[in-house]
Amino acid sequence: MNSNSYDPNQAFGAAGTQRQQPPQQQQSPGYYSNYNPSYGSPQLYTNKQQTTPSSSAGSQQQQANRYDQPPQSQSSQQQQQHQHQQQSASSNHNTGSPRQHQPRPNANYESQWQLYSADWAHSSPKGLDLLAVSTYTEESSNKIQIVQGFTPATVGSNGNGGDGSGTPGPQQPSLEFQKVAEYSVPYPCTKIAWAPPSLRGNPGSNANTSGANMQLITTGDCLRLWSYNSDSAQLQQRCALINKTKSSYMPPVTSFDWNRADPSIVITSSIDTTCTVWDIAASTAHTQLIAHDSEVFDVSFVANSTHIFASVGADGSVRVFDLRSLDHSTIIYEPQQPVPLVRIVGNPLEENSLATLAANTNEIYILDVRVPGVPVATLTGHKAPVNSIAWAPAAAATAGAATGGSARSYRHILASGADDCQALIWDVSEPSINPKVHPHGTDVPVVSAYTDSQEINYVTWNSDASWLGVVRGRGVQAVKL
Repeated sequence: MNSNSYDPNQAFGAAGTQRQQPPQQQQSPGYYSNYNPSYGSPQLYTNKQQTTPSSSAGSQQQQANRYDQPPQSQSSQQQQQHQHQQQSASSNHNTGSPRQHQPRPNANYESQWQLYSADWAHSSPKGLDLLAVSTYTEESSNKIQIVQGFTPATVGSNGNGGDGSGTPGPQQPSLEFQKVAEYSVPYPCTKIAWAPPSLRGNPGSNANTSGANMQLITTGDCLRLWSYNSDSAQLQQRCALINKTKSSYMPPVTSFDWNRADPSIVITSSIDTTCTVWDIAASTAHTQLIAHDSEVFDVSFVANSTHIFASVGADGSVRVFDLRSLDHSTIIYEPQQPVPLVRIVGNPLEENSLATLAANTNEIYILDVRVPGVPVATLTGHKAPVNSIAWAPAAAATAGAATGGSARSYRHILASGADDCQALIWDVSEPSINPKVHPHGTDVPVVSAYTDSQEINYVTWNSDASWLGVVRGRGVQAVKL
């Protein structure tokens, strides 16, 4: 499979000859002028109204007006956080393992632009708290921003170390966010993600993972590989990978997944009905296949596999592929009245467990590849369309066991963010063997709930699941669980 790649870090080659410039291809108005990286919106490729990363079409203009407002001051942010804490404490959701207290808003980063995608690094030099975030604007310049969390002096729960009467308050961990790097890209990123922890020091990759260097991938107009140096706080684009097609237009890349078992493998999905498997060590496309009958919106490897992945798209089906035998696929979910499925996420601790969601619905479907046809659970706790879902990271089970908890209790923990301004933490372990719960929902317990003042576009865990990053509006909120 042919592909183009370029190295933007070297302007000139041998003897002063100019190196290959980034590929310049004519952009199709049918693709990019109307393209919205928010998979959940029914107006994916139309421009009838201003679109936002929210999946709720009815709230799009309201959000657009909100984002025209300047960022809040520090004092107003603190007041808002206090209100959020009160709202969370009064939530009527059930609580339970793995955390026994309500989530608490802690640190907030506010950008100049509306934010969409985000990822919290799970492996970083010196244990730094690093987030990568991407903006969403309809202008020709978007941003990738690296945000670092700093740990200030530990304070009491009232913010001053005590209750004001000389009595020390309970110690509360805290973070302060600061932007440390930024890079411009022409189009909004449909997804952004740091390299899996196993990539650092992996000799099978050509990535420079020594010392303070970390790798990052974004998708949008193409697949871009980045390098971030935490010592110098420099973000550099290493290469851009583009499939050669017969068309003169580049179809947008809607999402990707980085294989954890072999991080030299990355798979992307596209609106041209295809999925492409990349060897990023060689900067080449290994395999391209037609995955669905229409646009493919998301893709995910199953846990502990370098060959098996699942995809979802506008045809409303969940399909499972094996790279060792691509002459057929297995449809594990396809309702009689399908609606576009916009997210698919594999549980990193359970190879048979997948979570997916449909456009403009408040339901999350939990699938078991061994029980095709119907979800094993339907999560219906949100009151508005769900925009983002994320399983607790694999390292959370190890961290939980190390601190006296149960590793098993983290194996089925799922976070979700929605247009009802809530981030919910679910424990889906109990109904995972009961296929009879569809289609009326289940009693899957919500173990934690955080309420914000804005619709939530994206959620991302830190490495041990003690923090949840919540993207809303122009900001990302760190919520202590």
